[in-house]
Amino acid sequence: MLTSELRAILAADGWTFQHNMESSGVPWGAYKVFPDFENRPGEDRPPAIELTPWELEAPRGSGEFLLSVEISVRGPVSQDESGMFKIYSVPYEDLMQKLPGTVSILRAAWNAVALQAASQKEMSSPER
Repeated sequence: MLTSELRAILAADGWTFQHNMESSGVPWGAYKVFPDFENRPGEDRPPAIELTPWELEAPRGSGEFLLSVEISVRGPVSQDESGMFKIYSVPYEDLMQKLPGTVSILRAAWNAVALQAASQKEMSSPER
């Protein structure tokens, strides 16, 4: 699968595109908000899943490219802390099949940290 084909598949699935600041060999990344991610109180934007496509030349000058996607979620989990979870090296061809399970894994990790941070804040509040 070519990078342009991946972008077309993501566009058809409702992803939003942005300029990629990573040195991934691909000038764009994509993001999409999925339901049921805990959002820090007062935060106006919910966490989003971010995709960073990677297009790296294979070793030994073979002329081949390694095409994979990094899937991550990041953002504030408490007043003073931010978090990031990522799954990487997902081949382009496998992305859409693996995406639902990957989003579930990232959601579970994100929500566990967000709920723990909220619990710690509650326990350390002066009213307790």
